Amino acid sequence: MIKQSLPAVSSVNEENLEEIKTMDKIVVIGYIPSDDQETYQAFEKYAESQRDNYLFAATDDAAIAESE
Repeated sequence: MIKQSLPAVSSVNEENLEEIKTMDKIVVIGYIPSDDQETYQAFEKYAESQRDNYLFAATDDAAIAESE
């Protein structure tokens, strides 16, 4: 039920990254630049179709992508 109460793609930032990563057994985090709306929309569409199976989150923060 937790997955259904969240948006299809949750927003990730430095403050909530560790919490998001532990919210489910499999968490898919997309690192998508803010100017790449086509990729974000594709990610969001896939997340919507798989939200019962996985938890999805996304960020455009290059520092988070680099550290992960």
